[in-house]
Amino acid sequence: MTKYLAAIGKRHDAPIPLPDAAKFPEDKLGEGKLIYFLRCTECHNLGNVIETPLVKQQGPDLIRVARRVAYEWAKNWILNPKKIDPKSRMIVPDITPEQADAVRMFVWKTAIDADKAAMADRQPHLAQAR
Repeated sequence: MTKYLAAIGKRHDAPIPLPDAAKFPEDKLGEGKLIYFLRCTECHNLGNVIETPLVKQQGPDLIRVARRVAYEWAKNWILNPKKIDPKSRMIVPDITPEQADAVRMFVWKTAIDADKAAMADRQPHLAQAR
């Protein structure tokens, strides 16, 4: 999936720089969460943070998106996925660019936090294996 998204995004398949989620304004994170709940949960899970009923899950779980998709590129995908990939099944969510920024902030912060939590959970297991 990563290589596919890199190809359609016309970027190199290389490590993706993460934004500094600590700098995301709290009000934008709250707005992004609300918009995600209202628009994105029609198709996407966000790990165990926001679960979508199985019958509605048409898009990928976005909990690992921060390591797979460039933050800057994602805004264009969110606003008009068919422009980037005409075969995309994702619908245009009918949100403003500012709302797309808020959704990105919420999703990336949630994904980055989930990665940190997963790494912390693995640390005791790695120490025991040595």
